[in-house]
Amino acid sequence: MATATVPKVTLTVGHASGAGYYAMAGQGFDPDFMFTWPCGRMGVMEGASAVQALFGGQLAALQADGRTLEDDPELKARVEKTLADYEQNLSAASAGARGYVDAVIPPRETRAWLSFALRTCLNNPGPHLGNFQLAGAAAQPFGMDHLGKAPPAPDDGQAAGKPARSGSRKTSRKPGGKARS
Repeated sequence: MATATVPKVTLTVGHASGAGYYAMAGQGFDPDFMFTWPCGRMGVMEGASAVQALFGGQLAALQADGRTLEDDPELKARVEKTLADYEQNLSAASAGARGYVDAVIPPRETRAWLSFALRTCLNNPGPHLGNFQLAGAAAQPFGMDHLGKAPPAPDDGQAAGKPARSGSRKTSRKPGGKARS
């Protein structure tokens, strides 16, 4: 799937987690677009699964002793915190805020968003394979060409294409288009 030449657009309408999340064009497969409805939930696993992975041994020991989670307030607090953290981080809002999806879309706008994504994918040159290469980049990895050299001297801004300042007089335009001082 990672090298597919067809558009890869993901829309989460419910819950996506674990291997299913990745197999259905999750982040690991570098889809062209990832959308979710506000009710969408996505992550490595649900909170209950995380509790079993993190505290399964301790919970089994409690059960073997004939005790419940209520009998161990410290463990209960850790379990509740884990569940709360997962509940918050699985939400569509959290995914959007972290950049895991391109947009959180209202269900009634799904057709327009998918149409936009598919039209945009027509210009996709193909799958991305290997490291990203910068056009005309030197042999040094990006950002590493300065190693062993003195830092560049600051310039007056003209090297970056900024206009030179001449004097301190500023001009602006009135709404009618005439210059004023």
